[in-house]
Amino acid sequence: MKIGGLEGLSRQMARGPVGLSGLARAARLSLLLLGLTAGQSAWAYQPAGTDKTPPPGPATAKPVLPVVPPSASGEKLPDFGWWPNYGPSSRINLPQARIRKQLKAGPSLMDVGAFLITGLYQADYREISLYNTANGFVIVTRMECVDASGSRDTDRFCSFEAQKVAKNEGVIRKLFFEPENVRQIYHRQIVFMVTNKVLVPGDGALTSNVTRDMLRKGGNKLPGAYSAMPFSNDYEITALIYEYGTPASAAPLMTDGIPDAQSHLRKSGVYAALGIE
Repeated sequence: MKIGGLEGLSRQMARGPVGLSGLARAARLSLLLLGLTAGQSAWAYQPAGTDKTPPPGPATAKPVLPVVPPSASGEKLPDFGWWPNYGPSSRINLPQARIRKQLKAGPSLMDVGAFLITGLYQADYREISLYNTANGFVIVTRMECVDASGSRDTDRFCSFEAQKVAKNEGVIRKLFFEPENVRQIYHRQIVFMVTNKVLVPGDGALTSNVTRDMLRKGGNKLPGAYSAMPFSNDYEITALIYEYGTPASAAPLMTDGIPDAQSHLRKSGVYAALGIE
C-alpha cells in the first residue's frame, strides 16, 4: 500500500497516454499516501530524548477537612443571669496553690471543670448544672437541707411541704415542750464561679424559688471550647453560698453569713473531696 499509488500510475502510463485530469488525481493520491506513511513512521519510532510530551503532574492529594470545634457547631452554655444582680449569703475564693498542685501543667478551664465536678461527685453532689459567665463558667449544685452549723440534715432533700410540717412542729415544741431541743432546718445551695473577672454582687432580693431555677435551667456539660481556654494565674474559683430559712418555697435569702462559707464547704465535705482541707 505504501507505493501502490506510484506503481499504479507507472502501469497506467506504460499502457498508454494518461489524461490530464487522471494524472492530477493520481498525483494527489500519491502525495496523500506518502504523507500518511511518513506520519506513521515518525510516530512508530522516536529517538531517545526527543519526546516532547509533558510529564504527568503530581497526584492530587485528598483535601483534609478541618476539625470543627464544639463552639462552632452551636454548643454554648446559657448565661448565668443571676450574677451580679443577686449576691450570696457568703462567699470564699478557693486556695489556688492547693488546687493547681492537683492539676496537670498548663491546665485549661476544661481541666478545672473536670476537677471540680469530680470532687463534687465524691462529696455526693450528683445533680449539677453548668452556665457560662465572663471568660469562664459556673457550676450550680442542688439545694439541700442543713442544720444551723451547715451540716446536712438527715432528710437531705426533703420536700417543701415536709419542711412546712417540720417548721410547725418546731414551733409547737418551742412553745410548749422542749425549746432547747428544737431542730431548726435551713436550705443551702452552693455555686462555683470560675472567672478572671472581678465579682461585685448586687443588692437584688433573691428568694429560694428563684435559685431553684438555677439547677433546672443549666447545661449538663462543658462544651469543648473550654479546652482551648487556659486557666491562667489571674483566674479565681469562688464558692457562693445561698442560704434560706424554712419553708424553702419562697424564703428570703439569709445575709448574716453565719456559718461562713468556709464552714459550709467543710461541713458539706467539698473541701475534703477537692483535697484542699
